[in-house]
Amino acid sequence: MPSPSTAAGWCFTSNARLDTFPERIGADSSALERNERAIAARDRSVADREFSGRGPWYGLTHARKKPSPTESVVVNRSDPDRPMVFVVSTHP
Repeated sequence: MPSPSTAAGWCFTSNARLDTFPERIGADSSALERNERAIAARDRSVADREFSGRGPWYGLTHARKKPSPTESVVVNRSDPDRPMVFVVSTHP
C-alpha cells in the first residue's frame, strides 16, 4: 500500500474468539473500552462507516513501531452472541 494508506475490514465472530483477538494483534485484551470508537474520522470516511446505531460499542487503538501499521479496532456488541469487529490498519 502507498504511504499514507488505510485498509479496512470487518467480520462477525464468536465471544470466545473476540476474547483472544486483542492478544492476536499484540494488544492487551483489557484494552477494549466501552463507548470507544477508536477509528478516526478520516478512516471512517475511507471505510464508509460511521459506527452509529445500536451498541454497545467498544474500541482500542494498537500503535506499533514503524514500519508496522497502527490498528484501530471497533466492536459492535448489539448481538451479544455475534460481535461484529471492524479493523482499520493505517500507515502514517
